[in-house]
Amino acid sequence: MLIPAATQLTPGSSSPVRPPQVDAEVAQEVADSFTEALSTPNDPQVNAAYRELEKESDRAYSALTDETGGLGIRVAFTRCCAPYGSDKEMIVAVREEHLLEVTTASVERSRTHPLLGGEPGGAYDRFRAVHDIVGHVAPGLGFDRNGEFGAWAAQEWLYSWPARWALATELHAEHSVRWITGDVADHKATLLDEALLSRARRPIRARTGALKLPQGATRPGNPLDITHLHDDTSYQPGYDTARAAADYTACASRQQPLTGFPATAYPLCPHGHPLTGRHSAR
Repeated sequence: MLIPAATQLTPGSSSPVRPPQVDAEVAQEVADSFTEALSTPNDPQVNAAYRELEKESDRAYSALTDETGGLGIRVAFTRCCAPYGSDKEMIVAVREEHLLEVTTASVERSRTHPLLGGEPGGAYDRFRAVHDIVGHVAPGLGFDRNGEFGAWAAQEWLYSWPARWALATELHAEHSVRWITGDVADHKATLLDEALLSRARRPIRARTGALKLPQGATRPGNPLDITHLHDDTSYQPGYDTARAAADYTACASRQQPLTGFPATAYPLCPHGHPLTGRHSAR
């Protein structure tokens, strides 16, 4: 998986961008649907979507953290519950230091995920690292309601449809519950109604218009297409699709397969918190 220039990190201030605005009525429906849904991790369709989400998130994680062919962002999984005081602090810190601290899911033993492993540095931790970098740090989106909505829109382009279906549950559904009820939702292995999710995406489509894919692309979300990230989040990529494609073509012959994860150990994060796991960043 190629992580294109849309996720190049520019050091400096995290200027706020204008994310798409959540449709409050539809978000209420999403929250209600998620709350009423059963967690069905053994359902073949649900299980397949989450397996694809994990696989594609790991590819993105490798591309973001690989020091030779990727962005070289270090990720540190910590037991500190609040490694950053605000969204702006996280965005600026990662852009300037290329180090992301992520609170490991293992600190919430009563809130384990039914399908994404919660061990330090496990599948859920890696998924959250990708979300923080692609959804928040790169476009400069905050942790507020519309910021999280925009982060979902920014992250979706990384995934194929089965993974996107599970991603909608993890991001938009859980955040809808949070912002409407004030409570943190328990994790569930479930997939929401496709028609409901389509209505939830209307504010995003209203801003993006027709998606212009590079020549030869066969589906929305092709990794080389970065044109719609600016429309989704107001983030301006470092270069356009044509240059991204040319750069990819030039380096493809020497790019190594993105397998495995960086093994560099960082015993303490910049704030002095003890780190856990075999990866390094947040």
